[in-house]
Amino acid sequence: MALSTGRGFEPVDFARFHPGGSLGRRLVTRVADVMHKTALPICRPDAPFRDLVRIMTAGRLGLALVMDGELLCGIVTDGDLRRVLDREDNPMMLFAQEMMTKDPKTITPTLRFAEAEELMQTEKITALVVVDEGEKVLGVLQLYDMGVGRK
Repeated sequence: MALSTGRGFEPVDFARFHPGGSLGRRLVTRVADVMHKTALPICRPDAPFRDLVRIMTAGRLGLALVMDGELLCGIVTDGDLRRVLDREDNPMMLFAQEMMTKDPKTITPTLRFAEAEELMQTEKITALVVVDEGEKVLGVLQLYDMGVGRK
């Protein structure tokens, strides 16, 4: 470790010497390389429960982005749905805005996957919304995306 530090050995150097290993891939892979970019599950804040569930099911990511036009208002995850079902007597009467997590965690596409993975583990979440510098939604990154290489 002292030699690595003294020589300025960076994660990309490790990956260069061990390119086939999963650790090497994690250290050099960027969020943009593995995030889901197309056919994102999106609903409006006023989407009723039934529509929200259909959108989440079709999206196959275990979540729905709640958006008002280009503005990200929140996110509804499978966990959010379970909590709603547990606490509400009539969840079918709710709308996305009443179930969503406001201000979801976001990251930029240039972040290394390993850093995003660490953030998800720290926050105890399995997905992050990927945004550009103007906060425009670009995609979704899931904890399990490394090695899958979905686009």
